[in-house]
Amino acid sequence: MVANVLFKFRDISGTDVFDGMGVGLRAHTFQGTSLDDMTVELINLSLSDINGCKPCTAAHVQKARQTGLSDEAIYEAIQCVATMIAGTQYLRSIGIA
Repeated sequence: MVANVLFKFRDISGTDVFDGMGVGLRAHTFQGTSLDDMTVELINLSLSDINGCKPCTAAHVQKARQTGLSDEAIYEAIQCVATMIAGTQYLRSIGIA
């Protein structure tokens, strides 16, 4: 299943015309940001993982490594995301969120 909205759209649009078009989210979202490249890449990686988008996640793992992030730091970020998602799911299950 393709969970990322843009990749899902490409999959269900009934045409391959959109396949070659870039996603371009980083260029718009983080243009002129005060965040350093490592932080931006950890955010991008975390969101890609939450979206369940394999191509984006794989690309952001490589980009994170290129910024100098260790595999341990990358994994810690994903552990934090998993904990946050689990907490959100728990709160929803008991009617709080």
